[in-house]
Amino acid sequence: MSRKPDHAVARFVCVDKAAGRTSFDCVRQLRRIVGQRRVGHAGTLDPFATGLLVCGIGPATRLLSLLSEGVKEYRAEVRFGLATDSLDCTGAVIEERPVDFDVPDLRHACAQFLGEQMQIPPQLSAIKVNGRRSYRRFRSGDRDFELEARPVTIHAIEVESFDGERASLRVECGGGTYVRSLARDLGLALGTVAHLSALRRTRVGGFGLEEAVGLEDLAESWPSSERGVYDPVRVVQDGPILALDAEQVRRVRQGWQPDRSWMELPESLPERLGLVDAHGRLVAVAEVVDQELRLRTVLPEPVA
Repeated sequence: MSRKPDHAVARFVCVDKAAGRTSFDCVRQLRRIVGQRRVGHAGTLDPFATGLLVCGIGPATRLLSLLSEGVKEYRAEVRFGLATDSLDCTGAVIEERPVDFDVPDLRHACAQFLGEQMQIPPQLSAIKVNGRRSYRRFRSGDRDFELEARPVTIHAIEVESFDGERASLRVECGGGTYVRSLARDLGLALGTVAHLSALRRTRVGGFGLEEAVGLEDLAESWPSSERGVYDPVRVVQDGPILALDAEQVRRVRQGWQPDRSWMELPESLPERLGLVDAHGRLVAVAEVVDQELRLRTVLPEPVA
């Protein structure tokens, strides 16, 4: 059976998620607002967390993995002295310890978590254990299992304030990082326990929270307003972009790999390259494999 052509308009929508909603709740509501079934997001936010949820509409969903793998920024509040079973403010307190450190101690501990490292995810996560979602086992009362440590990268941790119990941190990290796990590990590094008491995501790749809109506001303004709605080319705008002629666009959409014989490529290839048409519209994203460009994601021809 041939695949049905995808001619929906590709767009990103930056949503400012409110507390109490799941990320899928937001996707479900966004589907109703824009009148399209094909909507996804670039990385889950826990229900208690707020902030930037970048959603893709139509063919833009093909690009969401590029964003979820990229750098994210958070404002996190960590409560020291109390540990919870969920590692956040929604769980039950399971341990209490005294807090005996100051801001320099906290900054020194944060510095130990910079760079590439192995991190143990929370049990309350979507990771599968023996074919079953970890959070399902956790919520059913089965806590007798362990998750394997996974590689993550933390680019920056800035201490913005500390009152002796609660610390406000700015965290910049790579995809797959659990800020709840970071809070737990910071507590242990400082000789106490801790949990994540609040979280707000402020950046995903090249998108910032200042560009986001609440779902209620979006519902009132759609489709007359473009507030919070962005073109797919935004996913590559911070990197090198290569303009294609009409024939090259046709070949790329047919699955031809970018070749030095018919496309002028830089001698020093970047890790990733955006391919656009003569109008600046994103055609594809290519990545370097063995010093050659290989297509990672191709968008269909936009609606006329």
